[in-house]
Amino acid sequence: MSFLTVYNICGIKGKQNISYYKKSISKILDQKNIDQEVVISSCCSSREILDALLEAFPQVKINEIKDVVPVNVSFNHTCDIFDRGHEGFIYIDSGIVLSDENDLSTLVERKNLGSYAMVSALVDDDVGVAIEAEKFEMDRGLGLLEDENGKFVSIGSSLNLHLQIFSREVKDYYRKVLPDIFAGYCTESVFSFMCAALKSKWSVCDNVIAHHHPSVDGQSSGFHPHNWMVETGRETYDHPFQIKSYMSRFFNKEAYRLGLGFEECRKVLIHDPSQYDDNSHCINDKLKEYIRDNLYLNSDEFEYSSINSFIVKGNPKQVTVKKGINKWCYDYKISVIIPTRSRINLLDECLDSLLDNCYKEYRMFEVILLVDFDDHETYNHIVNNVKDKFKHGYSDAECCLSIISVERSEFMQRDYNNFASLAARGDLVFVLNDDAVVTTKDWDKKIYEFYVDNKTDDDIMLISVLDDSHNGSLDSFGNNRTRVSHGSCFPILTKTFVHNMYGVMPGHIKMWTADTAINALFNDVDRIFLLDSVFVKHNSYHSGTRDKDVINQHVSDVSSEMHTNDHIITSKNKSIMKRMLSKC
Repeated sequence: MSFLTVYNICGIKGKQNISYYKKSISKILDQKNIDQEVVISSCCSSREILDALLEAFPQVKINEIKDVVPVNVSFNHTCDIFDRGHEGFIYIDSGIVLSDENDLSTLVERKNLGSYAMVSALVDDDVGVAIEAEKFEMDRGLGLLEDENGKFVSIGSSLNLHLQIFSREVKDYYRKVLPDIFAGYCTESVFSFMCAALKSKWSVCDNVIAHHHPSVDGQSSGFHPHNWMVETGRETYDHPFQIKSYMSRFFNKEAYRLGLGFEECRKVLIHDPSQYDDNSHCINDKLKEYIRDNLYLNSDEFEYSSINSFIVKGNPKQVTVKKGINKWCYDYKISVIIPTRSRINLLDECLDSLLDNCYKEYRMFEVILLVDFDDHETYNHIVNNVKDKFKHGYSDAECCLSIISVERSEFMQRDYNNFASLAARGDLVFVLNDDAVVTTKDWDKKIYEFYVDNKTDDDIMLISVLDDSHNGSLDSFGNNRTRVSHGSCFPILTKTFVHNMYGVMPGHIKMWTADTAINALFNDVDRIFLLDSVFVKHNSYHSGTRDKDVINQHVSDVSSEMHTNDHIITSKNKSIMKRMLSKC
């Protein structure tokens, strides 16, 4: 699996930063021996800056954040949007220029060597830490220790962060990569506790020294919403960064009992060293839960889905087709998401139908499969027998099929599809089952051209294709064929909706009937568009085409225990939808 490399800029100083950005991005793209997806995370950057970067680097994508947010939040938000089960997440500050073409692969080697949760590089210019590698010694009070693989940050100490890798484990457990209770990257001392709580360490790769130009975009630790509004002329969130209660999350008996400290600046709330073993791992398994629940904002305090952002892409290899749509090879317009488990034959039929019937001139769709972490047979089958069919080049990076291994959830329809939709790269998210077969030739071209022709100004819409489970005949659509009483089992939703709703499924949906709920939500605001030229055959016992299998039966058993009227759309869902429409 590749790494997600995020070059984090905020553009607060304007267009004079373009040349520095270009130098940094060039060095990132020139890295050898690493499989990486490079994304620019941009907050407050001007359109002039972004256009210049896209022109210079059409192979990268930009998460253009319209609101004013600190760098930890812009990085977290970008990691959420582009997360496709990457092995790890690389943060690169806007002031960093890599020194060697093997810098990132060296960091990866260190991470893998010790299974470290986090690995940082050194930089050659930073007022917050020693300048040269040889100065990183214990007698300078920087708190570095050594294990068999090299140096690591001791518990409670800190190192200014400009270039580092976070393991998959960090995001999977803490839900976000960086703590977001602060208004900037600080305080870095918490990272030593985060790693120790996961029975790991924060390693320092002192044979990677990158050039750092201090404060290219201004100091993130000096972030203050009002100050940024004055300096940038942009509106800011009424957000809770540096919330009044955040210090109480450190200064309490429970935090101390679990081993947490807060020691970066004034050496206060020194941690209890008895809570750590000789390997610098926390012996209390509850610390990681406390960190997750207290150093990361919950959705009531700050909702990431409310961030106003757009994915911006370059336009390599442009081709003009009818209706004036400009498309390019391998630019995925449609993301097909398919959760699957223990149904290899059905899955093969589904995937073959997508490939056999797609528009042949260029790839304009991607497939994201979600496989339970314990379903090794399906996972290995996809890797060994399926994935090569979806390659359009010589490397895994040139493949329109991704596999995400997930921990089993009983809320399968909601959780799996929501997770996959946030990893989607397309303008449209096609929610499909592993027991469905798309039978229409050029299905992807027809869907996307229909979307372009009917696109609403706010880009909130549902495209309903025909299927044989509920709407096999047009009679079921009533008199107004853009309004659907039930709609397709396989809705196609815009990425704008997905980002605003933080997934394709409303939060209360547990098991079946999600399609009914989603259609009811869009029907309420008259945003369903029927595409009757695309047909999906559903090999389901609902449609009488096959008997129940063990997966159907499991879902049915779980559903009977927990599912009571979960298809009813709540007033909260309706109000969110209408607020979304008024905002766009």
